[in-house]
Amino acid sequence: SKENKKGTFIKDRICVPLLENGEIVNMECRDYTEEQKLKVIYPKGSKADILWNWGGISLRKPLYVVEGIKSAFRIWRYISKNVVATLGSSLGASQKKLLSKVKNLILFPDNDDAGRSMITQINKFYDYDYLIVFMPGAGQDPADSTLEDLEYAVEHPIESAEWRLSQYDFYNKIKNKKITWEKVL
Repeated sequence: SKENKKGTFIKDRICVPLLENGEIVNMECRDYTEEQKLKVIYPKGSKADILWNWGGISLRKPLYVVEGIKSAFRIWRYISKNVVATLGSSLGASQKKLLSKVKNLILFPDNDDAGRSMITQINKFYDYDYLIVFMPGAGQDPADSTLEDLEYAVEHPIESAEWRLSQYDFYNKIKNKKITWEKVL
């Protein structure tokens, strides 16, 4: 085991280098034993406002955006190699700037409150319609799902406009036929 000067252990962790313009700017160190207090750590002072795999994507193809690297690996293996990870649900200025260049975005956040807050962030700066994909179960993310659930989720995206409308109770009543347009008009 190794310990740095601040006392952060990287024992029993898989460390993935995070690159920007070919340079290592960060490293995600993930606990593979599931016994440590923090499941993921990053070196102090490293750059966090990056997108994992940004240098390996095509802006001409649909781009999957996920929160974690583990989820990105899963998408990469089974769905598409055109995937980036945001390293969490909170987006920084550089990440927003890069994502605003994408014309065909498929947001695949974790199915939790933090993931839904990511949608709100995207809606504030992203100028195009996009697709949203959720795992079917609450709290699920692409990394820890079955392949069957992952494929189901990808095959059943939600359009961003539909998501925005679904946040309003009135729209849900119409959609669920509790109110008809004739009653409204």
